[in-house]
Amino acid sequence: PATWDPETGTGPNNELEYYTDNKNAAQDGDGNLVLEARREPTPGSACPRDPLSGSTTCQYTSARLNTYGKFQFTYGRVEARIKVSGTQGLWPAFWMLGADYFDQARPSPYTGEIDIIEHEGKEPNTTYSNLHAPAYHGAAGNG
Repeated sequence: PATWDPETGTGPNNELEYYTDNKNAAQDGDGNLVLEARREPTPGSACPRDPLSGSTTCQYTSARLNTYGKFQFTYGRVEARIKVSGTQGLWPAFWMLGADYFDQARPSPYTGEIDIIEHEGKEPNTTYSNLHAPAYHGAAGNG
């Protein structure tokens, strides 16, 4: 809690999961942070239609953590050891936004974005890293 806050609710990218308030993020007792996606319906939620169940109630839960206002730097490095699942449909990511993303209320990519790792479940043996800025963003990111 000193380093991040959970973001709750549905995600901004037509995702099928509902982000919980730390229910899916916990330390394992050995100093590791574990974020877990689960097949777990969230009553009262609204997500895009799930291709397996046909339901528009969010059928999955996950974690989304944000360090805004708690952790920022100009120079240095961020280090993580990340284990991802090869499960189709998952898209774990570790990325950074410019520190003024929320202050200026400017959408991505205007504050810059560094995707340290994105792992699309449809490509279990591939990871991606990209830089995004106003001149190159979305599929045109530099990676």
